[in-house]
Amino acid sequence: RMIKRRVALASGVAAMALPARAEHVPVIGYLGGRSLATDAHLLQAVKDGLKENGLVDGRTVKFEFRWADGDFSRLDRLAKELVALKPDLLMAVGGTPVPIAMERARGSLAIPLVFTIGFDPVSLKLVDSLARPGHDATGAMLLADALEGKRLDLLKDMQPGLQSAALLVNSTSAMVN
Repeated sequence: RMIKRRVALASGVAAMALPARAEHVPVIGYLGGRSLATDAHLLQAVKDGLKENGLVDGRTVKFEFRWADGDFSRLDRLAKELVALKPDLLMAVGGTPVPIAMERARGSLAIPLVFTIGFDPVSLKLVDSLARPGHDATGAMLLADALEGKRLDLLKDMQPGLQSAALLVNSTSAMVN
């Protein structure tokens, strides 16, 4: 529920970034790192957030979707496809590599970018700072590395006597060095 709320909040930010011209239906280029089937609930949160701000999919705003279906090697190509459409706004959802690919694709173009990310967007140079993002980009950080120690402590509290833990990592992730 918290992630859905943060995605809905990001869509509210997206609504504010769209042009307010009556003759123009704004286009949102939406890049999903996972699949529509996996992220349907998040996409619905985005649409609900936009609707709360007066933008209704298919009437007052139009989406152009690209889905990587978990294959992050496709992200650069999909992001370039969306940027080539010259949308009014770009959204990048579904893993840290998604906004990185979108930022690369938009380059110096002044297309606003709204993203969700699981890593520090400042260290990835997506934004200048968390307080003042700049770069025509903003988003919601879903995970905080600073909390990893606390998460491990919680795991130990839930499993008294825990001697070791394993971590499964996506080796294609931008967060893995």
